[in-house]
Amino acid sequence: MSLSKIANKYISTSSDKQPINNLCSVARDCNDCSLGYGAAVAPSGPNNIEKTKLILIGEKPGNKEVLTGYHFVGELSRIARVLVRQILGLKTRVPDRNGNINLSEEEEVIYTNAVLCKPKKDAAITKAQYTTCSKYNNEILSKTNCPVLLCGLGAIHTYLPDSDKVSLKDVRGKIHRINGRDWICTFNPAVVQRGVFYIEGTKKPDTCFDSLVWHFTRDLLFVKSVLDKGE
Repeated sequence: MSLSKIANKYISTSSDKQPINNLCSVARDCNDCSLGYGAAVAPSGPNNIEKTKLILIGEKPGNKEVLTGYHFVGELSRIARVLVRQILGLKTRVPDRNGNINLSEEEEVIYTNAVLCKPKKDAAITKAQYTTCSKYNNEILSKTNCPVLLCGLGAIHTYLPDSDKVSLKDVRGKIHRINGRDWICTFNPAVVQRGVFYIEGTKKPDTCFDSLVWHFTRDLLFVKSVLDKGE
């Protein structure tokens, strides 16, 4: 089945809008750095954090995330939720095409981003801003020891030690065991949907990743093998 058919099959048609569940509500009022301007998107996941089986950390929220208050619900990034359900077999809330989440559905995944605010005019995010914002995700990480999937170099450089200069080629396809937790690295799902992965710092396509859907699916199958071993 093609990626588009999988997506169409598993996208919910619910238009139910409910407040974000309260994992880190203080984040929404944060103004600790220049990104903070009242548009933070707090992490979301199971009402009972002990039921969490996986944490996804992306790079930054987009317009749809700011409007709805949920991570990974944008036109491009929501494919991560679709494939978490389809490939990993986890219970997760899949948004409709407007980014709306049905909170009556069960959830086993925490979704968040390395920064919780959308940069104005999509400005570049500094290392200091990533570091400042990480305290909110660290609060969540301290409450569960489940594996983490880092989606995109912004998240990878923030949470993997001594990774400032690593590329995706260096860190994909392996388990990074840090403080008793498994960390796994993959692409930003929005990049996968866009279909082009640029060499960092350039606008030159990286031909090593000419089939991003295949690479992303392979990474999720690797995550599944890690989850299966942990059961």
